[in-house]
Amino acid sequence: MFDRYALPGGKRMREYRLYCLDGVGKFTKVHEIEAESDEEALDAARAMKLPTKCELWQRDRLMAKLPAHRA
Repeated sequence: MFDRYALPGGKRMREYRLYCLDGVGKFTKVHEIEAESDEEALDAARAMKLPTKCELWQRDRLMAKLPAHRA
């Protein structure tokens, strides 16, 4: 059976979600991220350079709170 999360060598991708927050702390948008590790997911979230505060989650685990990107 095909496993869309399997990588060569038996590694598996993990699913993360980056939630964007509005000015009062409510979620306004979500970006899905697939990464091999927490560090890779955090790097991907930072690379998006989003103009709003965001939170990176893996399931029910808060991984990081990211500040709004300033140009």
